[in-house]
Amino acid sequence: MTSSPDMPPALRSMWRALKRGFEAEPRLLVVAFSLSMIAAIPDALLALWLKLLADGVLGGNETLVMGAAIGLGASTAGTWFLRVTA
Repeated sequence: MTSSPDMPPALRSMWRALKRGFEAEPRLLVVAFSLSMIAAIPDALLALWLKLLADGVLGGNETLVMGAAIGLGASTAGTWFLRVTA
């Protein structure tokens, strides 16, 4: 990937922006990064719960279906909560 001659390289620009943000508000930068990483966890778990739900339905395992349904609900609520707070 090459950049336009009028624009600085992307990686160097991002590094400069992060350094200036850290100098201005170090805690805010750390909290924002942490929240964005934590917010990805429930989204990733949604795929796991859907897999377990499908396995439970196809295998006739009611306990697995119920657990996956509860997990889906909890992950959805967690995703919503983290997006609101972030």
